[in-house]
Amino acid sequence: MKKVNLNRKAALAIGMSALLVASAVSAQSVEDSADPIQRQSAVTGEQAVPRTEIMPSSEGVSVTEVTYSVYGVPAAPVFPAAPLSPAVPKQALTVAPTAAQKSLLAVTNGKNHTLVLDDEGQLWIWEGKTANKEETGAYNRMLPFHYPGLEHVSAIAGGESHNMALTDDGTLWGWGNSQFGQVGNGSSEQETPVPVLSGVKAVASGAIHTVALKEDGTVWSWGDNTYGQLGIGTTEQAGMPVQVPRLAGVRQVFAQDFSSAAILEDGSLFTWGANNAGQLGEGTMADRSTPTNVLTAVYSAALGSNHMLALMSDGTVQAWGDNSYGQLGDGTTAGRLLPAAVPGLSGISMLAAGNGQSLALTVEGEVWSWGNNNKGQLGLGQVGDQTSPARIEDLQDILYIQANANSSAAIQTNGLLYRWGDLPTSRPGKRKWEAIMEPMPLQTFSVRTAD
Repeated sequence: MKKVNLNRKAALAIGMSALLVASAVSAQSVEDSADPIQRQSAVTGEQAVPRTEIMPSSEGVSVTEVTYSVYGVPAAPVFPAAPLSPAVPKQALTVAPTAAQKSLLAVTNGKNHTLVLDDEGQLWIWEGKTANKEETGAYNRMLPFHYPGLEHVSAIAGGESHNMALTDDGTLWGWGNSQFGQVGNGSSEQETPVPVLSGVKAVASGAIHTVALKEDGTVWSWGDNTYGQLGIGTTEQAGMPVQVPRLAGVRQVFAQDFSSAAILEDGSLFTWGANNAGQLGEGTMADRSTPTNVLTAVYSAALGSNHMLALMSDGTVQAWGDNSYGQLGDGTTAGRLLPAAVPGLSGISMLAAGNGQSLALTVEGEVWSWGNNNKGQLGLGQVGDQTSPARIEDLQDILYIQANANSSAAIQTNGLLYRWGDLPTSRPGKRKWEAIMEPMPLQTFSVRTAD
């Protein structure tokens, strides 16, 4: 694996250069037609996505690098000259580990399981039924064990109870619960990984559906389609991959709960799926079964449960959808059907969104949070919702942020991982949840092999 060590100031300059280049790309309106939507841009590449749930342990090896990928909360990378994909690539920004440290690239967690990717392309898993019971006997483990059967993995994504893994050769593998076809091989339950699609460069998972970006810039989807989240013009479930019509030249894909989104190479943002709170940003509360263009000049985005954030090419932020907890950051709790600027935010390099909470990372390495704070997930030292962005005072020199359902996380320039919100404190065989009001550093990750 290639290790990348960047000077802080140089990395910041690279990130801002990417934003400035993106802002120079002219926006073009998209008319409804049968022709594919395909445009070129100076900004190309893939985007890294975060995800949470690393088990603390009194014994284990130190974690110095963690790039997250979790279902429902994709976010942009901080410093790449071009966006990376929600399927975390192995060339992601890392800090070189010492011989005693376990080097991790990605973490994805579902409702009852956590999957980890290390820098050797191997998978580790604990909890839940998405493990291979026949080969490992590993239902409901509280500590990570090596997951057999898949090697040379470059990216992972997890749904509520299914997993996807992308290998170096572009093959996408899936396993787990597939009651709604979310694994993509036509079965209802898949305990061992099976190949689902080839030529893939990125993958994102909603609760019970999956979206994949192929190397040719086309988008494919499968699984539950109750709200049109597959983007195929119907609400019929798909047990195997189907191409999303009229989308081409795509560089990023996103999925959260029952909504999906994609950003084209020219920065145009398209959304589709559930729209019960106006989270698609197209001016109504009607679900959409086909992609709709809602913004241009977008650098990256973050999907929350019922709201959405967009990082614009000039470093500002737009927000829309549900605002019950103040997650739109405009000082009110009134929802919005169309994108509008979040007041007071500029120089932003990355966004994250969860179940009613929003986070923004500045180019100076500071973190701001707002919205739902019933479990301390804003990291402000107390509970109570926040309708305007507030700085998390205890966090400095941050490279990466992530938001989960009721918790949040950040990675510092030195590789130290911080978490806060509703977090598990566990021992083998038991698990207890505790509200952590301020960022808590976690440096250990216990590794066990399968019995």
